Amino acid sequence: MKKIVKKIMSLTGALCLLLVLLCGQAFADPDGVILTPALEWATGDQSILFGNLQKKPVSIKLFDSIPDSTQPADEPSSSNDNEIPISVDGTPRGHGFMIDGVTYVSIREFGDMLDMPIEVAWDPEANILLATAEGFTLTLDPEAGYMTANDRCFYLPNKAHNVEGTIVVPIREMARCLSVEISWEAATRSINITTPEDGPAFLIPAEEYYVEEDLYWLSRIIYSESGNQPMEGMMAVGNVVLNRVADPTCPDSIYDVIFDNRYGVQFSVTETGAIYLEPNERSVVAAKLCLEGYKVVGDCLFFVNPKTGSVGWFESTRVHYATIGEHAFYI
Repeated sequence: MKKIVKKIMSLTGALCLLLVLLCGQAFADPDGVILTPALEWATGDQSILFGNLQKKPVSIKLFDSIPDSTQPADEPSSSNDNEIPISVDGTPRGHGFMIDGVTYVSIREFGDMLDMPIEVAWDPEANILLATAEGFTLTLDPEAGYMTANDRCFYLPNKAHNVEGTIVVPIREMARCLSVEISWEAATRSINITTPEDGPAFLIPAEEYYVEEDLYWLSRIIYSESGNQPMEGMMAVGNVVLNRVADPTCPDSIYDVIFDNRYGVQFSVTETGAIYLEPNERSVVAAKLCLEGYKVVGDCLFFVNPKTGSVGWFESTRVHYATIGEHAFYI
């Protein structure tokens, strides 16, 4: 009798396992491999599933979409909590996404809100987003920390983000690109876009915006003093030069600030001749970002490399503001 009971129990257990295997739902893991909960439960070892399988991640190329290999790892998904309503002149037109206290928008959707269609495409070979319209060209490397519109540069300190497969950028930078103003409505947690009387317009191009001589010399002082530094460090050097231009105790042009020697040589590269070296692309970008008004070191007027220069005078007479890369900056 005991043998019969044991046989029935064994058959029942086998039948249950078979039913679980047949009825278990299949799920795909992030790498595109099919997982079966029943098999995982039965073996207790996921390595059995992955041992000889070739994983094939799916990369869907859509407008505004970043291929899987370039997507930031920890991106927020859209939800009612971080969606920000956006109105144009008081009329609701769409929404953006609040990420770390900054509102981001899709480039294409922002154009649609203003009835200015922008075509957006992804270049998989160059890993850049290209947005175009008549009189407007925007390029964006999601990992670069800046975007370029009509050859002008706009700072993205937290880079672009990916929300549910769509590249989004800070709304303030897009507002500058389309010549509109934005305001935050705290009571409704929403943004209103105010258009000018003659309507929105794409920004004027670099050749009309930057003063050629200013860009020429600012990019060269940035390159010769900090060409091997991170972007923020190069911008910081440019900020110091422009802060001196604005300071009433200093000369009032970029060229004159660089070559100022009233109290001794201000920048050693003017003595070594390094100031005349052709700047690299990153230095030109940093100069453009500074000329657009972006600041990373406030009102600092001095910087020094503590490893190669004396810091005694700076420490005793100035206030240390920040150290970026190899340079210490002082107000």
